[in-house]
Amino acid sequence: MANFDPAQAVDVLMINQMINSWAKELDDNNGLGTGPMVTQDCAYSVPGNSYQGRAEVVKYYEDRLASLKASAAGVPVHRHVISNLCVYFTAGDSAIVSFVMTYYTALSSLSGGSPVDPALVGDGDMIVRREEDGHWRIARLDTEAVLVRTGGQVR
Repeated sequence: MANFDPAQAVDVLMINQMINSWAKELDDNNGLGTGPMVTQDCAYSVPGNSYQGRAEVVKYYEDRLASLKASAAGVPVHRHVISNLCVYFTAGDSAIVSFVMTYYTALSSLSGGSPVDPALVGDGDMIVRREEDGHWRIARLDTEAVLVRTGGQVR
């Protein structure tokens, strides 16, 4: 059960907005603008890869976009849908956030699915931190694919 004081309730809204802005950035700009959304010292893990620090996160998205552009299919339309978002404060300016992310991509059709089928459902955990400028940022991201579309099936 969530019991927040009024200040924490405002922080939950700010954290929720920051995470939704992060997901929208992944969708609209292929993650190229995530730099200001992560701390300088962030630890960022996505399936199969881990990155340390803001510069590595930005490079990850630059390299990912370049790879997609070079592929025969090109850059796909994709959407990240965040649900079941829960915030747990560990200190006044730090919180753990858990969520479920459903990822849709036109690339699903290459593995036997339809672009309207989810390509991936994953669990996400973040540590977020309010920095001196008052903005909440991602200090740690860990994601784990739970269901992945392969050959028209979700495993």
